[in-house]
Amino acid sequence: MKKTHLEIKELIFHCIERLLMTKTHLDEVNNYILRRTSEDHQTESFYDCLKIFLKGVVHYASICKMPRDAKHREIAFKKLYGLFESIRKFQDQFNILPKEDAPKELHRFLRNFSEQIPQKRDGTAKKEKSKIEYVLYLWEQNSSTIFEITPLKAFEKNLLSQFYKDEIEDDVVPETAKKETPYFHMLIPRIESKAPLYWPTLAHEFAHQIMELDFFEKTSKSIVDDWIKFFKKSITDSGPFKTSFKKLTNVINPSDETRLLESWLTECWCDCYAYFAIGPAFIFSQRNTFFFIQKLNDSDLLGSKEHPPNFIRLQLLFLLAKKHQVDLMKKCPSLNRLLTYYPTIKLLPDDELLKKAVLNVGKHFWEFFKYEFAIDGTRQTEKLASHIAELKKESLVFDETHFKIVIERLNQNYPVPSIVNKENLTEKPITVQELMLAAWMSYEERVKFKIINYFYENIEELNTKNKKDLWKTFEYKIVPTFERFNESVMRSLQISEWVKLFQNTPSFHDGESGLESNIKNKRYKDYNLCDSSLLVDYEIKKMIKDGELNVIPLIDVEKQINACSLDIRLGPSFQTYQPNQSGVVDLNNDESVMNVFKNSTDVDLDFLEPIVIAPGQFVLGHSMEYIVLPENVAAQVEGRSSFARLGVQLHMTANLIDPGFRGSITFEIYNAGPNPIKLYPGYRIGQLRFFSVKHPENPYNIKKDAKFKGMLIHANTLLKKKDIEVEKIYEAIVNKNNGNSKIYN
Repeated sequence: MKKTHLEIKELIFHCIERLLMTKTHLDEVNNYILRRTSEDHQTESFYDCLKIFLKGVVHYASICKMPRDAKHREIAFKKLYGLFESIRKFQDQFNILPKEDAPKELHRFLRNFSEQIPQKRDGTAKKEKSKIEYVLYLWEQNSSTIFEITPLKAFEKNLLSQFYKDEIEDDVVPETAKKETPYFHMLIPRIESKAPLYWPTLAHEFAHQIMELDFFEKTSKSIVDDWIKFFKKSITDSGPFKTSFKKLTNVINPSDETRLLESWLTECWCDCYAYFAIGPAFIFSQRNTFFFIQKLNDSDLLGSKEHPPNFIRLQLLFLLAKKHQVDLMKKCPSLNRLLTYYPTIKLLPDDELLKKAVLNVGKHFWEFFKYEFAIDGTRQTEKLASHIAELKKESLVFDETHFKIVIERLNQNYPVPSIVNKENLTEKPITVQELMLAAWMSYEERVKFKIINYFYENIEELNTKNKKDLWKTFEYKIVPTFERFNESVMRSLQISEWVKLFQNTPSFHDGESGLESNIKNKRYKDYNLCDSSLLVDYEIKKMIKDGELNVIPLIDVEKQINACSLDIRLGPSFQTYQPNQSGVVDLNNDESVMNVFKNSTDVDLDFLEPIVIAPGQFVLGHSMEYIVLPENVAAQVEGRSSFARLGVQLHMTANLIDPGFRGSITFEIYNAGPNPIKLYPGYRIGQLRFFSVKHPENPYNIKKDAKFKGMLIHANTLLKKKDIEVEKIYEAIVNKNNGNSKIYN
C-alpha cells in the first residue's frame, strides 16, 4: 500500500520523539552517575546507539521522501518502522543502569487526580471507606504491556495455598493473611517518567480499581452480566455480533469467547472512565501509546486475549469526545481537528471480512457503553451516572477564554500553575485536566509541528552529515525545544498545589478589590514610566494588569505587593553542597569545576516537605515565581527582614536583575545564624524592587550570551561555559604550557 506524506511524517516524528525521550532519560542517569563517580562510561554505549538510530532514521526518512518508485518507498517505510521497533527494544536495556525515584511532579499529578476519584471499600462489615492507595514503579519499556496491576497478588495467593493447603481449615487462616493488599502496584516506563503528556494513561489503571466498587447492578456479577442484560441475549446466541466476534476470536484465541469478551469490555470500560476522569487529554495519550504497539500485519491489529483492537478503543473515545465536547470544539476548531484525527498508521486490517468484523463489534460496544455510562440517560442505576456527572465538572468543562490563555503561555514556554482573573488579579490553581489538554494542544500544534517540519524540510542536508555532526544538530536544534516544553508542564504541576494552598480569600469571580479601588485613584490612571525611579504599589499593579510585567503565579496580590516591593516565595528545588574533598576550585581545570557539581546533591521537595539549612551551610534555591520583566524595568532581589533576623541570607552580592529578564530567580541561600533553619517551599522569603529605566540597546531577553535566560529553577555557575575572560585565560595557559609564545589572540 502506498504511504502518504502524512504517514511518513507521523512515523518520523514518533521515531524522533522516542529518541528525544531516551536522551532525556540518559542525561538524567548520567548526572546521577557523575555525582557518585568520575567514570561516566556506563552510558557511553547507550549514547552511541542513539547516534546510530538517529542516522538510520534520517537515512530511511530521506528515501521515503524522495520521488522514487513506490516499491523503494514501501521498503524504506518498513525499514523505518523496524527502527522504531528497535528503539523500543533498546529501552529494555535500561535495567543495567541505575535509576532514581519517579519525579515529584509525577506524584503530584497522581495525587491531584486521585483526589477526585471515589473511595474504595475495605471489605469490613461496616463498609467503611479508605483511600485507594497505589505504589508507583519506574520500569524498563516492556514489550508486552506497559502497566501491570498488583503484580504481587498472584504470588501472595500462591504462598497462602502452599502454607495452608491440607494442613489447617480455611476458616482458621489468620485474617491478616487473608486480607487483600490495601494498595495496587503501577508501573510506568522509565523514559515516560519525564514525559508528562503520557501520564494521563495512568487514569486507566485507577479505573481498574474503580471497577471493584459497587457501581454495577446488584444482580450483576461481572461486566458480561451487564452486557447480557442490555442485549437480552448471551454471546452464544446467533446474530451479527456473534458472527463478527467469532471471526476475531478465531484469529486471536478460539478457546474461551466469554473470557475474551469480559477482558475486552473491562479494558474499554476503564478507557471510558479514564476519559471522564482526566478529560480529552486521555485520548491523545492513548492514541500515541497505541501507536507504540502497532504492527504492520492484520493479525496484530485485532487485539489480544487481554486487549481489544485499538481501533475499537480509540473509536469509543472519539465518540465520547464528540458527544461531550461539542461546545468547546465549536469554539476551538483546532481541538475539533485534533480530537477527530486518527493516527495515520493503519488501525484496521486490510482483509475486508476482518475489517467488517471489527467495525461491527465496535458498533455494539458503543451501544453498550452508551447504556453503561448513561450517556443517553437510559441506565437505571444512578450510582455510576451521578459519579460520572461529578467527574465531568472538572474534566469536561473548560472556559474558552482561560483555556486559550493557558495554551498561549505554554506556547511561550512559561509555566501555567494558575489561571489569572485580569479584573482583580486573583488566581485559581489550574486543574490537571485543563493543563493536560492545553499541553497536548500546544505540543501537537507547536512542538510537534516545529520538530517534524525541521526534519522533513532539511532531510536531504541532514542525511549528508556524518554521525557526529548530525548528533550535534539534534542536540542543539531539536532537544531544547522538547525538553523546555516538558519542563514548563512539570513546573506548572509543581507549583499548582501551592497556589491552591495560598490562593486569596476572595472568589475568583469577585468584583472590586484593592486594585479596583486604586484604579479610581487619579495618580494610578495618570501613571507613566518616564523617569528612572523606584516603582510603588499601584505602579507595580498596573504593569501586571497591563501584561507588561508577568509574575507567575501571583497568588495573593494584596499580601505580596507592598509599598514599593513585591514579595516572592521559595520554590521547591534546591542544590546542596558537601564539604569539598578535591581541593581548590580552578575554573581553568575541567575536573576541578566538575568536582563542584559532584560534591552537590539535587533536592526536589514534595508538597509540604521542608529543607533544613545548618549554620554556615550554603545552598542554591529559586523563586516559586517565574518573572518576565519589561525591557525598560530593572529589579533587585533582597531577603525579607523577618528571615534576615534569623540569619538567613538570600543572595551573595548577585541581586541585580537586568531589564527584559525572564525566568525564575536563583537564590544563593546562606545560614549565617547560630541555629539550623527549617524552610518550607511557599514561604515569602524575598522581595523584588522594580526600577524604571531607559530602554537599553541590548536588554537581557535578546542578549545572545545571556547565561540564565528562561530558567525554570536555579542554575549552577556557568563561568566556565559562558564567560569569555575565563575561556581566554584558559586558552592562554594551555598555549603557554605547550611552549607556544603566542598566548594572546
